[in-house]
Amino acid sequence: MRNKILGLLALGLLAGPITASAVTTMWTLDNAVFNDGTTVTGWFTYDSVTHDVASWSIITQAGYKVGGLPFNDPDTTAEPFAGFTYDVTTSMSYSINPIIIDFGEHITMSRYIQFTLANPLPAGGGTVALGTQWPGNVYNRSYECDSCYKGRYLVSGSVIGVAVPEPGTFALLGLGLAGLGLSRRRKKD
Repeated sequence: MRNKILGLLALGLLAGPITASAVTTMWTLDNAVFNDGTTVTGWFTYDSVTHDVASWSIITQAGYKVGGLPFNDPDTTAEPFAGFTYDVTTSMSYSINPIIIDFGEHITMSRYIQFTLANPLPAGGGTVALGTQWPGNVYNRSYECDSCYKGRYLVSGSVIGVAVPEPGTFALLGLGLAGLGLSRRRKKD
């Protein structure tokens, strides 16, 4: 009887992770291309409940920046634009609202990248388009700028999300496996 109870307890603990709900999602940039033909790659984790970005690594290639709004003014000359790595050591992140996520250089915020999303990021992951409408609606754009006088904007791209299991999920799984192992050991004795 005792073995049956241990076995049922272990099964219940193993079933626990199936019903647990992950809130944090890892989002990876996909086919994100600037108007100068260069790309931006990387990832960030996002909590859909608190709207916090906990970790990130966003890498932009060296390319060209142009002045004027919307960074494609024909009267200005394109200048070289160095690539940059936005991560927790070089930049800070904040979310203006559920569809705008920003990363800016720590000290002066002179180097800055903004991703505007077509829709809020769902908790379970999926694919969400990046705003690339420029010079249309100014609230539907994704861009990188240098002191926001000169910059470049995205012409394509999306983010693909995969849910990150909560630490409690791993704990439940470990307890369930330990319980199964214990019940098997007792059956052999």
